[in-house]
Amino acid sequence: AWINKHNKSFGYFIDGHWQHPEGRQCTESKRPSTGEVLAQTLDANPEDINAAVASSQKAFDTWSNLSSHARARHLYSIARNLQKHQSLLAVVESLNCGKPTRETRNVDVPSAIRQFYHHAGWAEILNVEMRDWKPRGVTLIATDWTFPLMQLASFVGPALATGNTVVVIPSALTQLSTLLFAEVCAQAGLPPGVLNVLTGTSLDLLTSHTGVDKLVFFGSVADGQSLRQKTAGRGTSLSLSLLGRNPTLVFEEADLDSAVEGVIEAAFFNSGQSCHAGSRLLIQESVYLPLIKKLKGRMSKLTVGDNMDKNNDQGAQANPQMIERLSLLVSQAEAQGAEIFRSSTAACNKPQYFPPTLIESIQVSSPVYLDE
Repeated sequence: AWINKHNKSFGYFIDGHWQHPEGRQCTESKRPSTGEVLAQTLDANPEDINAAVASSQKAFDTWSNLSSHARARHLYSIARNLQKHQSLLAVVESLNCGKPTRETRNVDVPSAIRQFYHHAGWAEILNVEMRDWKPRGVTLIATDWTFPLMQLASFVGPALATGNTVVVIPSALTQLSTLLFAEVCAQAGLPPGVLNVLTGTSLDLLTSHTGVDKLVFFGSVADGQSLRQKTAGRGTSLSLSLLGRNPTLVFEEADLDSAVEGVIEAAFFNSGQSCHAGSRLLIQESVYLPLIKKLKGRMSKLTVGDNMDKNNDQGAQANPQMIERLSLLVSQAEAQGAEIFRSSTAACNKPQYFPPTLIESIQVSSPVYLDE
């Protein structure tokens, strides 16, 4: 209903309201589980970027001079408004990301709400605990497609609490929940220009903008290195949250049944799309065989399918290109002599889903072990 209210067409959220400039190219926001087009968003050009940055610069003069108590009141208001619309936020996040709705309802949205309450508390005591800290200015925040709302809250919350204004660029794959987030913030009374959202633009155009004082980026290591090179020597502050792979260690003292549940949660939460996924499994040799047997039994019970069905454990991959990449990595490992175990649920035969997979006897030099 919210998407239809906007006629399935979204502009930019700049200066506290929607803007639909003419002559812009459009990007389709799709539902990963079905390929259905949910809405169209505009692709920002340099003129739009200038408008968003100018709006944030103008708002910064007022926002940064508010008392810490006044900024805290705004953040508390945002947190309460996120609570008011948490069901809508959870559904939009699920539709646009492909992640199971029970995860967005139980994890993503509640976490975003708690982040704003937390940072509202920090804003309240800023002048006491962080007396010598000063805001940077206009902060550019580029989010990834894995946890859009959670990333927004963890980045936008502290930026606003400390007196900065924000321009957000969401991933082209998951833009709708960010646009809804901006609308919710405006409804909560956040002053115009304090939070602006641009869609479909090149990050390079904004990183080179002289009006951007700080850049917060969530993405791959290679992209982070590229941004560091492009911003070097320009005085732009840079914060990077980069993707990776993490080991899960299991020792013989462990309760193996509990360990299996921990491994499943670490590796397959958010359909395996997480920068902190515990996707490398290191097991003490004395418990290797019994743990693997239990793990395969548990994996065979994982349900993969429509992410709006709360009974499913795993949904579609948000990035359609990732299916081909994952398949190639697994095929390379199999050709190198690795043993492959795949969950055999019916939905895994559909092109947008990837089955929960266990790879044994893998070489540590193999791309499937090394690559993000």
